[in-house]
Amino acid sequence: ELKEQGIDFDMLTIGNKGTQYFSKRYNVVKSYAIGNAPTAEEATAIADSVLATYLSGEADRVELTYTRFTSLIASEPSVRTMLPLSPTGIETEGDEIFTMTSKDGQ
Repeated sequence: ELKEQGIDFDMLTIGNKGTQYFSKRYNVVKSYAIGNAPTAEEATAIADSVLATYLSGEADRVELTYTRFTSLIASEPSVRTMLPLSPTGIETEGDEIFTMTSKDGQ
């Protein structure tokens, strides 16, 4: 959608499949090849890089694009704005991060 609107963007990919797919189509500025069990150190390196880019003013927003698990045979594309932070949004019903970090959605 951004490309169709003429909005420039840079992409950072995580994992081999995303890198292979997106590097043929968009400007991938950095790639992280991580295995099936990413470590806290790998996550920290990615977060530090993205945060530094945002805080330096090189990016005005950071969005996470991923496939949301629905079932073994289905998934759906999802986009989550990570920066700038929003005071609301994670507590909405059905939000996977809220569900994973709370007991029974409470």
